[in-house]
Amino acid sequence: INGILIQIAYKNFNTNAKVYYLPEEFYYAECNSIDEKFSDSVEFKKIEFFKYGNLPDNSKTEEDGSFVWVKIPFEIPEQFKNIDLGLVIPYLNFSEKAWANGHFIGSYGTFPPEQISSQKQAHYFLLPEEILFQDSINELILKVYIQGHGSISNKIFISDSQHAFQLSKDISFMNSKIYMFFVGGMFATFLIFISLFMFNPKQRQYLDFAMMNLFSIGYIFTYFAADLPIYTSLGISHLMFVKIFICSCGFLAIFFAGSFLVSYFKIRENRIILELRVLILLIELVLTFSVYNYKYLLKLVDIFFILILISLSYGIFFAFKQLKNKSTRIKSLSLIFGLIPTLLGILFDAINKVINGTFLSPDLTIFGWQFSIIIFLLILAYQYSKLNSDIENTKKTLELEIKKQTETLQKVNKQLEIEHEKTSSELHLAYLMQKKILPEPCKDFYGWNLGILYEPLHEVSGDLYDYFEIDDKLNGASLFDISGHGISASMISIMAKNIIKRNFLRGNAVGYSPSKILTNISHELAEEKGDVDNYLTGIILTMEEFSKTDECKIHLANGGHPYPILYRAAAEKTEEILPQNIENQFGAIGIKDFEVSFPVVEFDMAIDDILVLYTDGVTEAENGKKDQFGKYRLKAAIAENSQKSPIEIAQAIKQALIDFISPLSVNDDITIMVMKRDITADFIKEI
Repeated sequence: INGILIQIAYKNFNTNAKVYYLPEEFYYAECNSIDEKFSDSVEFKKIEFFKYGNLPDNSKTEEDGSFVWVKIPFEIPEQFKNIDLGLVIPYLNFSEKAWANGHFIGSYGTFPPEQISSQKQAHYFLLPEEILFQDSINELILKVYIQGHGSISNKIFISDSQHAFQLSKDISFMNSKIYMFFVGGMFATFLIFISLFMFNPKQRQYLDFAMMNLFSIGYIFTYFAADLPIYTSLGISHLMFVKIFICSCGFLAIFFAGSFLVSYFKIRENRIILELRVLILLIELVLTFSVYNYKYLLKLVDIFFILILISLSYGIFFAFKQLKNKSTRIKSLSLIFGLIPTLLGILFDAINKVINGTFLSPDLTIFGWQFSIIIFLLILAYQYSKLNSDIENTKKTLELEIKKQTETLQKVNKQLEIEHEKTSSELHLAYLMQKKILPEPCKDFYGWNLGILYEPLHEVSGDLYDYFEIDDKLNGASLFDISGHGISASMISIMAKNIIKRNFLRGNAVGYSPSKILTNISHELAEEKGDVDNYLTGIILTMEEFSKTDECKIHLANGGHPYPILYRAAAEKTEEILPQNIENQFGAIGIKDFEVSFPVVEFDMAIDDILVLYTDGVTEAENGKKDQFGKYRLKAAIAENSQKSPIEIAQAIKQALIDFISPLSVNDDITIMVMKRDITADFIKEI
């Protein structure tokens, strides 16, 4: 189509012609970057051929390009005299400024330092009547910027201004704008197949086909980029533009094309081959982005061609190899048929552009690639339709099988319902037993206010709390967490309750430290539960008598449990209750023949000080981002609510936790024991 259009546009001059084709008497000379006019001493040489690279880059420095003058003398034929003319250069690379008889008439692209290529546009220049010599030779002067090599076509013509302008638009359309239609189709294809892959990630061929289209869009964008405002507003150099869109997008499109030729057969690609193809891709990208000069990038073209050929050849070879297999022969033939338009386009362009150096013909490789994509699209659509048909047939078979299995399951469900009712009854019994052994959650003592929030994850819990009193005076408390959940943990808690209380009362009576009491509890539990795997973490604490300043000394031993938080009312600060040497504290509770060490920690609590014991269900609760509630937020909740009652503080902590993990729910038992110092009657009397 383009060839026919060009022949119509560029036919030689005759009396009825609408255009005048300039004689091929073009000249060039070296030019300085700062020159806007050339002197008579400039030596011009005739341009001998009209192929790619007929304007050489003669720069001898590390500059990324050079300038040349191009002189084109011409006369005006009789029918075009005394009117405004238009001059059209079908192709010129890289960028230029133009003068006619010394008058500036326009430019395409821009010169360094912010050089922008005119790409594949036809160059149209208005030649007003008043600047033209009607009966003598006119002179068109071009100052051309070249990167690596430049090219100017020989199909330059003049016509009346309106006709020339329209022809320039037609040529630009065939050389660049027509490719916009391809981009629309490929983008729609990309969206469809990336969506199909997201719904069914096992269909890897959908991903490869989608990405092949996406990066093909990036490559084809270069054909019409100069016609879009975004091209000049990208804010990147021409070299970077080439690296990103021509090189990188081209390499990635070919890489995913090779991947598609393999994944289409739903056969896992050989790992070594895949790694080799990825390595080739990385080499291509590294070489591309490591060069700092456009001329050096052009020198890598041969290397890139070899690497591309190696990468793509494997996919083509793999498709041909599947011809041997009867089950994949039809698929292989369909893919090979789809590749034929692209291969023919490559062959034509190799002959027409590389060997003959022709300017004015479309890139048939791109046209062929579009036909190949359409064929691949039809193949995948047929495959998808067939898959749905197979699914429908399988669905009918499954419906019959499901009907049979449903009848069987109904019988099984009746039995399971009976078992479930039995289990629920046992679970409720365990709940009643566990609830009965736990003391009331809120109670005031001499010098103390106590509040406990106890919320099992299920009906029963592995958390166990207790406090110990003599003559209405609080002399100890404990909090334990049994590993696991459900009935087994609740049964261990019932057994542990008696052992803990017995050892505390007996040990406290004879002056044992909390460390000794906790160690005795661990040994006795290990013997009583035998081979049961559950173990405990926990805290035992005891209190001394109140001092004259109404302070109370606390003795605490910790068996692998989260460290308590102490709020100092006077300082308005929180701190963790840690042993002096953390390394001296080790071991869990209730593990037979396992060495443990629970050193005692001593500290004082003054009036309005708050001690908070808790299970790990509080601090280890996670939100949707997998962030834990943690000790920092726990401390903040305690400090913010320090003026409230113990049970209100516990409830505030829980609310802060719920707000943090929302919309998720807690996934562990939660127990929070808040012990707040209150003023004693003796201290009031003393005051």
